Amino acid sequence: MKNGKRVARKNGAGTEPPEPPKTSKAGRGKRAGKPRAERKPKSKKLKIILGSIGGVLLIGALTLAYFFWPRIPPLPLQPTLPPQPTLPPEQQTPHPSGYTEPPEAEPQSLAFNNDIRLILGAANYDGGNTDTIMLGALNYKEHTLNVVSIPRDTAIMVDGRRRKINSIRALGERTQKGSGMDALALEIYNLTGIIANKTVYVPANAFKRAVDAVGGVRFNVPIRMFVLNENIDLKAGERVLKGEEALMLLRYRGYTNNNAAGVSHDDYGRMQMQHRFLTEAAKQMLTPKNISKIPEFVDIFDKNVTTTLETWEMTWFATEMTKIPSENIFFHTLPTKSYKDPQTGGWYEYVKVEEMYEFLNATINPYTTDIPRDMIHADYVAQ
Repeated sequence: MKNGKRVARKNGAGTEPPEPPKTSKAGRGKRAGKPRAERKPKSKKLKIILGSIGGVLLIGALTLAYFFWPRIPPLPLQPTLPPQPTLPPEQQTPHPSGYTEPPEAEPQSLAFNNDIRLILGAANYDGGNTDTIMLGALNYKEHTLNVVSIPRDTAIMVDGRRRKINSIRALGERTQKGSGMDALALEIYNLTGIIANKTVYVPANAFKRAVDAVGGVRFNVPIRMFVLNENIDLKAGERVLKGEEALMLLRYRGYTNNNAAGVSHDDYGRMQMQHRFLTEAAKQMLTPKNISKIPEFVDIFDKNVTTTLETWEMTWFATEMTKIPSENIFFHTLPTKSYKDPQTGGWYEYVKVEEMYEFLNATINPYTTDIPRDMIHADYVAQ
């Protein structure tokens, strides 16, 4: 038997099939019979190229963040002096014999309130002169915005001649291209003691495009506005005003005393209606739900207006504006008194200096202390 068993096992009878050969873990998943491919070391040139691309992308990302990421704008600087606007020779008033120019007053250095940022805005609806001039103070800690309208007929002196402040931007542009808003900012500094380095100039076409781009503004037009020779034809009633209609509203100034619109007469009425419209526009556009539209608003703003604001500063202002409740947006008008020139029949606004001094300190004073009284200079004072 023993010999028989030995023979059977030798011939393979009564045994299990042989197990397949074991493979090591490192060799699992590899095809049998093929040698393992050797890894080639990466080229140094490829590493350099990939590293360079990564560096460029990083620099690009940081650059985009710098230009577009909202950051608080710097505090205003002491005023720079652009070339003084000058009248054409035929309009200049010669000085009397023996006249000497008064010494230029040195700008006073005051500490600015770090919570407040200023913007000077001007708009042109009719022609070369600025029809709207507004100085705004945004307090981003208290979430308030105070805006003061400067009457466009405010009288100032240029080259010994009485002029209206709405002519300064165009006159500055003629004196030196690109210095118009700087000249206007300096004139307002002389008048109020407040300097705004950040300026915005909105021409008529840009205003219309901006209003159209946001879908218009719902507004209740209180009265029929019709002026044939100024292409103003606006029916009364509530509706969404597109750019052309909104421009008609802001240009119209045919208000009489005790008018149905409930505003003052003439140019003061126009400023009050502008305040109403801008308040409604802010309510509808600058809301938390529109935060996602801020890049679109900034792009519209950047392409359609002339401004010293950087893109990231626009984004910051737009973001902060969405945090301001509509009841914290206040519009004011510089206190002046109307005078009619008996020779030309033209109307001018003379400043009520003492009232203006109190008014400025209570509304848009950007300093940590009251505006010094001797910083306020008015060429023509209301009596």
